[in-house]
Amino acid sequence: MAVICHGAYKGAEAPIEWMSINGTAWIYVQEKEKSFTTQTSLKQQPSYIMVPVEVHEIQVYRATCMLNFMKERGYDVCTGDCVEVARGKWFRSKGTVQAVDFDKASLDLVCEMDGQKVSILLYSLLF
Repeated sequence: MAVICHGAYKGAEAPIEWMSINGTAWIYVQEKEKSFTTQTSLKQQPSYIMVPVEVHEIQVYRATCMLNFMKERGYDVCTGDCVEVARGKWFRSKGTVQAVDFDKASLDLVCEMDGQKVSILLYSLLF
């Protein structure tokens, strides 16, 4: 996980998606609000964009609640757990685990935002 310390997205917190050799980190941040707003009664999921950030502009720390794999017991997740997606298409979506497929290293969860059932790879999750 990283917190941006300088620049247009100062204060944004997100996992590092990609790190280039020249010292640029690519992270997902919430897209800036447009100058105009529309009133809507629908609850919309915020949109995220991937932006380049110089390594000296971020503070990196280990996420405390990442999903873990143990040789003896497998992944430490089960149905009914509440999780947050840490990377990928469903980034920052929260939901309740409905099914876990350890062979495919994926799980199905129902998103809090809209009740949609989605399949997520296990390495993409936070508790």
